[in-house]
Amino acid sequence: MELHLRVPADRWCVTFNEFFHFVEDVRTAWLAGQILQRESSPDPLHECSCHGPNLYQVNEYFVKPKTLAAGGMSYALWLHPEGLPCQVFISHAWAEGIFEFGNGVRSAWPAGHGL
Repeated sequence: MELHLRVPADRWCVTFNEFFHFVEDVRTAWLAGQILQRESSPDPLHECSCHGPNLYQVNEYFVKPKTLAAGGMSYALWLHPEGLPCQVFISHAWAEGIFEFGNGVRSAWPAGHGL
């Protein structure tokens, strides 16, 4: 968590290509059965290839294991410990499926930003 104190929040970023590589890495883990349903709040669209696991599930079963093992930073700072200038800010709904989210980001990405 020391990185979060040292690196300004406006530099907690990933590139366009890194974002879509992340989505595909999640897809690989999901297909391998590594991203589970949350028993406390099951996602009825978890098995849908257009929707996929929601971002609660992605965080719990994909992001946290990687980042906690490396010291507990965000995924963006795990990739870029010194930070990376942001060109586009993306927000998401936690209940949204990762594949649905990725498709939405791809279709809405501003032309010429970070490509």
